[in-house]
Amino acid sequence: MESQENTQTTSLVNSDACIIQVPQFVVSTKSLVNVFQTVGNLVDEVNVKVNSDGLFVRSMDSSHISLVDVALPKECFSSFDCEEEKIFAINVPEFIKTLNQFDQKAGRTVRISILDSSLVLTQDDKTTSLPLIVAGSYQCPLPKLHFNTLIKMEDDQVRQLIKFLELGE
Repeated sequence: MESQENTQTTSLVNSDACIIQVPQFVVSTKSLVNVFQTVGNLVDEVNVKVNSDGLFVRSMDSSHISLVDVALPKECFSSFDCEEEKIFAINVPEFIKTLNQFDQKAGRTVRISILDSSLVLTQDDKTTSLPLIVAGSYQCPLPKLHFNTLIKMEDDQVRQLIKFLELGE
């Protein structure tokens, strides 16, 4: 049940009467909450890169032991419009708290627009914004390790594993 609104692009008019395209995307509210709750188990702040290929999250925990590297290709979104790359940082607990204000029932989506200093989240007639944090470099040092195995897990499985590992402390 895709609404026509999901395919529209958002533009703003600045004081010089130039049209500014605002990167935006539409995604399942519940899925986005699940992704960021999982990430939030490891880090409180993340650097986010959005470009024409999708949304990418990267951060290291404060002790520089765990690297969070999440890629959400544009195909994961109901609608995705981003012509130029944007890099910003968000506070994960605040982002989750903001997302939790929206309906997360199956099939419900949230539209997220990226402005200069905030994310604007919209669902139906409800709109709220979240201030962005000044992003450091998106490029965390990536380990130069080669593995012969790739493991794919659902976000619920990752969350259960992290909770299980926390019990060992």
